[in-house]
Amino acid sequence: KIRKDNKEAIKAQKEADNEVLAKAGKAYYDSLGVGKEFDYKTADGTIVHARKIETKSKTSNSAACKIVGWENDSTMGKTPNRYLGFDKVVIAA
Repeated sequence: KIRKDNKEAIKAQKEADNEVLAKAGKAYYDSLGVGKEFDYKTADGTIVHARKIETKSKTSNSAACKIVGWENDSTMGKTPNRYLGFDKVVIAA
């Protein structure tokens, strides 16, 4: 019972943290011009360098970007384009 409660509390805290990161990440992403470069963090914690790309949509629902230095091999996916959650955007100091 206690373990289950702790697990739920940790999950709720993580969601709250992600929400804060997402708001800050969206503000930072929106401040960048198309073609500007930024970093994002992958699920395994790797930092990837990317360039903001233009999308047909005028509203940014995700951080649309193209990986800088992308190579067409199996390790980097089929295309250089990524559409990330804003909580993945690394805010430059």
